[in-house]
Amino acid sequence: RAFLAQTQIDLEVESQPVNRPKLLRFLEQDCHFAVSPASDLLELDLVQYQPALQAEMARCDAFVQLLSPNPWKGGRYDQAQFYAAREQKLPQFCFRGEMSMETITDGKQKSFIADTNAIAGQFEDFKQHLQVKLAELAEAKRTAIRQFQEADRRRRSGIDATPSENEPPLIRVVIRANNANEIWEPVWEFLYLQQNVLLDQLRPEDSFASKHSVEPCHGFLVLCDEIAQNDEAFSPREALAQCRQIQSQLKDPSHVPPVGVVFRNPPDPAWSRLLKSTPKCLYRVMGDNLENGLQEFLQQVRDVRRAVS
Repeated sequence: RAFLAQTQIDLEVESQPVNRPKLLRFLEQDCHFAVSPASDLLELDLVQYQPALQAEMARCDAFVQLLSPNPWKGGRYDQAQFYAAREQKLPQFCFRGEMSMETITDGKQKSFIADTNAIAGQFEDFKQHLQVKLAELAEAKRTAIRQFQEADRRRRSGIDATPSENEPPLIRVVIRANNANEIWEPVWEFLYLQQNVLLDQLRPEDSFASKHSVEPCHGFLVLCDEIAQNDEAFSPREALAQCRQIQSQLKDPSHVPPVGVVFRNPPDPAWSRLLKSTPKCLYRVMGDNLENGLQEFLQQVRDVRRAVS
């Protein structure tokens, strides 16, 4: 959930290139965030406003604000909302667009905008930045919940709270195939049921990069079929480039997660069209030979798990 700061009238007009209604829809539809406040806090009297604002902030995971060069006469609510979010220690994402600090005539407003460390530039660039950062926050929260649940499960089971090096490794999976279920099922059955490997299949809005930043895995799998080599929209190139980037940031070679590319055949794959971006430690596996084809990949995944424990 994100708190989208209320704005003055100049930022509420939908015909303007930068406006709050457009940003609200973006947060809901593209970032998959609920948006606060649900009602107009400015309709409250001064006695009700502050506790209502704090209650809304307490529900949120991030604060987003569009800034105006014009001071908010009578209450300076833009400043009140910003500093309430800072007090709550919410991650803050403020945008001032192409506004030049030299053109702000009100001294207090100028000092306030400088204090926000607001992002300048194009609205679309800000939205793209916001989407990446909010995805990281959401994944961090999901990871924290999973870790809490796992710790609670271990406590209730009387298991030592410290994970051992023998715990299952984690493989993150992306699917670039016409029929996702058809290629996912045998991989899930072999790795999860037979090999005791934890799997994390990416959702459409996720990426290897955003997920790895908050919960590193021990191996990557890309599942694809003929559509991945014939349709650019299904190309695994971006996913493989992210794997390579993640690997390049690791200085210890024993910590580098391997990458497996599983192709569901027939037909035979055109590897030159699939592997336009090639990461380190790459394994090519045919879908009809999963058990044999994934053995070396799995061994390296387990080696990485032990090395980082």
